[in-house]
Amino acid sequence: PALVIGVQHDVLFPVWQQKEIADTLRSAGNKHVVYYELDTVYGHDSFLLDHVAIAPAVKGHLEHEPHGAAHLWKEMAAKAATVLQASLGRSTMADSFRDIFRALAGDKDTVDRDRLKTMLKLVYDDRLSAADVEKVFTERLPATSVSLPEFMAIRDALGSKYETYLP
Repeated sequence: PALVIGVQHDVLFPVWQQKEIADTLRSAGNKHVVYYELDTVYGHDSFLLDHVAIAPAVKGHLEHEPHGAAHLWKEMAAKAATVLQASLGRSTMADSFRDIFRALAGDKDTVDRDRLKTMLKLVYDDRLSAADVEKVFTERLPATSVSLPEFMAIRDALGSKYETYLP
């Protein structure tokens, strides 16, 4: 697959040259050539300055199946989830919860509730049902932002009653 983007007002690589590249690729036998022509005043620097115009074209091209890259992203996400499950499975649930929270929070004190919920479902897919996670988050974490102590407090409701939590 090939994506060729022509940009109006590009004096270094005019639109006619971009069309010619796309046509040449097609005539050489590449059946998966996509040509986009964008009308933006930034010309050749559009890919640096006008991501609003460029990003949808690139995203659409990468996600278009069967010749896009969506399957690669899904495969990478599945492998990352497997690695994460294996590594977190070697420690206590409390340690895993803290690690998950800190990874999502970065330098902030709170994390978006839905991000935490999604990550728990992904990481504990083999140990917690999605319905249980939904129920606990709905009942015990009503706010959209969650602090570490609030997040740690839901462990018992998710099945870690016999673990010791040392902050």
